[in-house]
Amino acid sequence: MFSRADYQVYVTGGFAAIGGFLFGYDLGVISGVIVMSNFLVAFGDEASLARGSLTSAVAGSIVGVMSIGCFIGALMAGQASDKLSRKYSIVLFSAIFIASGALQAGSINLTMLLVSRLIAGKVTRLFEFHFTIDLINCVGVSVGALSMIVPVYQSEISTKEIRGRLVSLQQWAITIGIAVSFWTNYGTDMLLSSSSASWRIQLGLQMIPALILAIGIPFFPFSPRWLMANGREKEAMTVLNKIRSSSQQDILIEYNEIKQEIALEREQSIRSYSQLFRFPLRRRLILGVTIQILQQFTGMNSIMYYAPSIFKQAGLSDQRASLLATGINGCVNVLATIPAILFLDKWGRRPILILGAILMSLSMFTMGITMGVHGHTLFNSTTGTVECENDEDINERGKILISLMYSNETSNFHVKIKRACYLLPIDNDCKTNPYCQLCLFSFDHLSNKLNFKTDIKKQTLNPQFNQEFIYKNIQLKKLIKKTLQITVYDNDLGKKRQFYW
Repeated sequence: MFSRADYQVYVTGGFAAIGGFLFGYDLGVISGVIVMSNFLVAFGDEASLARGSLTSAVAGSIVGVMSIGCFIGALMAGQASDKLSRKYSIVLFSAIFIASGALQAGSINLTMLLVSRLIAGKVTRLFEFHFTIDLINCVGVSVGALSMIVPVYQSEISTKEIRGRLVSLQQWAITIGIAVSFWTNYGTDMLLSSSSASWRIQLGLQMIPALILAIGIPFFPFSPRWLMANGREKEAMTVLNKIRSSSQQDILIEYNEIKQEIALEREQSIRSYSQLFRFPLRRRLILGVTIQILQQFTGMNSIMYYAPSIFKQAGLSDQRASLLATGINGCVNVLATIPAILFLDKWGRRPILILGAILMSLSMFTMGITMGVHGHTLFNSTTGTVECENDEDINERGKILISLMYSNETSNFHVKIKRACYLLPIDNDCKTNPYCQLCLFSFDHLSNKLNFKTDIKKQTLNPQFNQEFIYKNIQLKKLIKKTLQITVYDNDLGKKRQFYW
């Protein structure tokens, strides 16, 4: 059981970890948003909608610009937190995050979106020093700042016995934010896919936890270390008495230790960045920076940024199915963080870091092999077509390979039926004569159907059709509201059409 004072330390550290939640949410939300059809219409072009993705340049800019903001925010965080205090710096950058969230949700063009994501990345970086950034600069600045400040605040209010666990709440909050963003992506895409609300709501929701953090953090205590560093020693003692359950003697010992550490830091403080490259700081600098770089290179961020696209390439070609799989991935991420929280102070930092790196290596290696063997390309840039193809086992039935392409010049929609495979025989004699029927329609006007039919292939369960059909003069805005139904039938003379798939 926690004592009253221990409980307050956990509550304070947990509340501050909302800054990590902001980082995680902003990191995860963009992965689903950039594949939503309405977002493709708003920030891409007709070709983007036809192939189901933005160009690499646009998608990379949206995702990567937040990293620039986080870098700037991390640089701003140190001086801001020293001058304004940890908690008031959190208020400042939370306010910036709220403004950037509003800009993102209201974005009307790509430039506005990128600028707002840049600002957000700078702010959250203050909370979590070792994570990458998101889409927009506004978000980037705020995220970058918060991801550095929050762990500092948590460590300074904590006792050394629980410091690792308390600071790890920041990482756990990040994973929770990622998972929440994944599931809200799935929900809004399922309920609001035909409206810009499907992505605007997603980008705007992040303002709620930022507002809670900005309003709530002033009610929590200042960092006792910051108070003492600014000559407010009586207030520091008051805070220690409030958040510690130990005896007055132990509190006095801790008070003197903090005071001595601050005096030593001032005595040995560096006067220029060049001193960081001299002994004995050089080794610490190299170790710290190298660990941070290698942590980023593990590949986790690429998975979180592009999870829906990766699942599509792995075979979940349906957008909603890929978002669902991404949501499940987010839940696994949350659960996998719990052991580190529980055992960080018992096992030590380095063993858990090494174990995590080994598991990450095995995971990425396995995924790379799986994608190399079974994955496929969603968009063929050479032919300009969307291809949905998987290497299927002989036991899997009813698969069909198609190619879709929309021409902006002619407003024609091209559908090519390439082949079907492993059809299940309907008759006992296994004599099947399959063919495909195509139907393009809108649920609002079911009578206005546009139908095509392939040639009949005789006596085969693996028909090769290789036939292309063209729906002419269809505007893209109207096309995205229609449904393309492809049905495989068996042409059996003297009997009704028998349905395959």
